[in-house]
Order: sequence, then structure tokens, then C-alpha cells
Amino acid sequence: MADEVEKLPFFADEMQLAGWSESHNGGCKVTFWVPDAAAMEPFKHMTTRSGNTAGQRVYAVFVKLNEQDEPEVVGAVAKSSAKLGPLCSEAVGFCNRPEFAEWLTRGTSYAATPAGARAAMCRELGIGSRKELDDDPKAALRWGDMKASYYRRQILD
Repeated sequence: MADEVEKLPFFADEMQLAGWSESHNGGCKVTFWVPDAAAMEPFKHMTTRSGNTAGQRVYAVFVKLNEQDEPEVVGAVAKSSAKLGPLCSEAVGFCNRPEFAEWLTRGTSYAATPAGARAAMCRELGIGSRKELDDDPKAALRWGDMKASYYRRQILD
């Protein structure tokens, strides 16, 4: 099973925004430059959109880098009037999913419940509260990694 995870297409590297567009017949599109040709390898076998044929679907997590090449949480400066930030709200939603709670608490002493998933998540991410995901760029990155692991596991199951 571990060998299957290594065979999954996976990309984790710095990219640069090349452009974006929106049109009535082409839809919305975002394009990135990758460091070199080797970085494209995970994508070369995937189906691309052509006419009425849909392209291969992937899940992506993007984190903006500041001038010091450190993660920057977009929108962290202007807090909304909402009680929970977007990453916190997303994490709460994930913890309420029975399949996510089961995946996250597997092999731990935590129950596969929303409360157990919350406790396991906070411990795994090194945070005291899911609210920290919207204020701590490194915690936000770890949350992105956790979601990517969960989605990779979903593909295998």
C-alpha cells in the first residue's frame, strides 16, 4: 500500500504565476511556471481538457510566499467580522465528516467523532485551536499537507 502512495502523481515545489484568464467559452484558467521540465513529469500522463472532454481533476493548495520566501496567509491582515476565519471554518467542516474523523483518529486514542478529530487535528498540527490556522502561516501549510494526505488516502481506498 505504501508503494501505491509513492506512485501517485504529486507536486510540491515553488511555482510562479504566469497568468489568468476568464472567457465566456473557455471558462476560468490560471497558469503557472514550474522550475524545470522535471517538475512537469507528474502531470504528463494526465488527461487535459479538449472540447467537451473534461481534463484530469486534481486538488491543489497554494500558499503565497513573501519577499523572504516564507509562507504568507492571504487575507490575514484584514480580519472579517465573521467569528471563524476561512481555514478554521474549513477545518471544522472536515472534522464533522465521519470519513475524515475516522481517517484522522485511526491508530490514536481519540474517538472517531468531531471532537476526537478536533483533538487529533490540533495535536498533529501543533496548534491549540483551529482558529490558529488563519493566523499562523506555518500551521496553514501543515493543514494543507494534512488535507493532501487525506485526499491521497481517499484515492487509494
